[in-house]
Amino acid sequence: MKLKSRKSQAYDESDQLHRQPIIAQGVMADLSRPNTDPSASNHPGLDPLLTAKEAARVMNVSLSWLAKQRMSGDGPEFIRLGRAVRYSRRALQIWLAKNTRLSPS
Repeated sequence: MKLKSRKSQAYDESDQLHRQPIIAQGVMADLSRPNTDPSASNHPGLDPLLTAKEAARVMNVSLSWLAKQRMSGDGPEFIRLGRAVRYSRRALQIWLAKNTRLSPS
């Protein structure tokens, strides 16, 4: 029997706790990638924030579409840290859930 290292055990546990795939606009979007940020262990209740580029990749949209939605106030909630724009995974999940439609009307 092969023993798992502490690091792989921690990955497996966090993977199970944080994976919550959601369906948005007919595309499966896994918004809960395992946390690989070493500084995040100091703040276990906080999710790492995503850059606009990362958020666009997770949502499968272009960076310019996300920026236009942010400027018009129609996109997901964001956090401004000085000049930097960040998104929480939870905000993306909530926005996608609110904008999921069953019919085109």
